[in-house]
Amino acid sequence: MAGSTNFLQWDSGKANIETDVQYNADTMRSGGAVSGVFPSPLANKLFYQLATMVAALGQMLSNKGYTISDSDFNALVAALSNIRTNVDIYAKYLAAPQNLINWSAGADWTDVDITSYIGSDVAKAAMLSFRLAFLTNVSSYATGLVRKKGSSATSDLAGISASQASYNVIANFPASAQGFAIVDLDASFKFQTNLVITGSGMSSLVYRVNLLGYLI
Repeated sequence: MAGSTNFLQWDSGKANIETDVQYNADTMRSGGAVSGVFPSPLANKLFYQLATMVAALGQMLSNKGYTISDSDFNALVAALSNIRTNVDIYAKYLAAPQNLINWSAGADWTDVDITSYIGSDVAKAAMLSFRLAFLTNVSSYATGLVRKKGSSATSDLAGISASQASYNVIANFPASAQGFAIVDLDASFKFQTNLVITGSGMSSLVYRVNLLGYLI
């Protein structure tokens, strides 16, 4: 969705304007306005700096699809509220981990919905723990990955891998791996996971994904 902004630069061509060196040394800039003439080169530098910062902020938000306008103060406040700060983004941990996935066989990308765990919060990302284990002595390699729902990425994703080699001995050598990841959620609070297995031993494998908490 295309956005818009009506905040523009002042003196964008930088005509009749103090240089940075002049502005730094200007006693009216450092001491404040006094009675008398407000020199136009100083005024242009002041208005240029203020307007350039405001115009750049407006253009950045416009590029992200927001409407930035001075026509409605409350609407402008609401649009600027989409800028996220450390105060806005924090983690909420569940009282106990909740199991979301418990597979013993490979699976293609599958939607995982965390809506029932977040109440009225607008979760932006899920904090997950993983366990991937081969329970018997087989020759297999497995990888479980997670991604934001709607993404088409298939590589460089968060996830977990484990491998197990089979030996000619009367014993089992179970292999397991554990991990942690944060995955972005879509607007319906969903992410996706898959499990790819190479080799034998599907029935001897456990892939678990637990929800620890989420970011809002």
